[in-house]
Amino acid sequence: MPSLSKNWLLTKLDITKKTKSIWSSMEFGEFSTKGVNELGLLEVLYMPLDGEFSVPTVYSTLKIFRGIEKVQEIRVPDPACGILAVNVAVGDQVIQDLAVAAGPNIYIYRKLKPYFKFKLPVFEPQEEELAVWQRAKTGTLSVNELWTSLDQLKQRAVRLTSRSARFLQLPLTDLSDYYDRYREVTLESQTVATCMQTLYRQQASSDSVQCLIVGAEQNCLFVVDPTTFVLLATVSFCYQKTVV
Repeated sequence: MPSLSKNWLLTKLDITKKTKSIWSSMEFGEFSTKGVNELGLLEVLYMPLDGEFSVPTVYSTLKIFRGIEKVQEIRVPDPACGILAVNVAVGDQVIQDLAVAAGPNIYIYRKLKPYFKFKLPVFEPQEEELAVWQRAKTGTLSVNELWTSLDQLKQRAVRLTSRSARFLQLPLTDLSDYYDRYREVTLESQTVATCMQTLYRQQASSDSVQCLIVGAEQNCLFVVDPTTFVLLATVSFCYQKTVV
């Protein structure tokens, strides 16, 4: 057997962990203790079709490993698209928080404990979609007519809210219940994060303070200060950002 090169490290393997993740949902950082690197993994899980409107439940679990040992598991409230270690200023020190982009929120964990939830800005729905739901609210559109109108908007590449997208995916037997429940509820376009990255604020060094760059389904990027939780800038694009 050939000898190992000195440039390679011996590693350990544990096939019993059975954790599924993708590259944007894995991050190394000093999450709980200064000087101790840990691995954060996001695992997205799907519950079986069981319950109202037969829509599968999707949720995320954040798992923290030290070496190959799992030291903590955190349930994330929304389906997540990415995690990052981000440098923040605390007094005279710079520490690493763990940021999780999930649904319309950015969850910040400090020392692996929930610290802050930053809600992404909400955009107004498209006027055409608003008009369709307004007609349903007044009773001038039936269940089938509402479905047809929303499907026509979808075919014309009009960006729909999650409510309309979900309505179009429902089985025919569930359309009436959904129609009765939501047609009088104010329509909102929920901003959903699609990707996330960090950006150094002043200089690119390992101990410099960073900002969060968050891409959203609404074809825009948000620049967020994770220390003060202030939205610094919004940049619009003509297409959806899935990678930053």
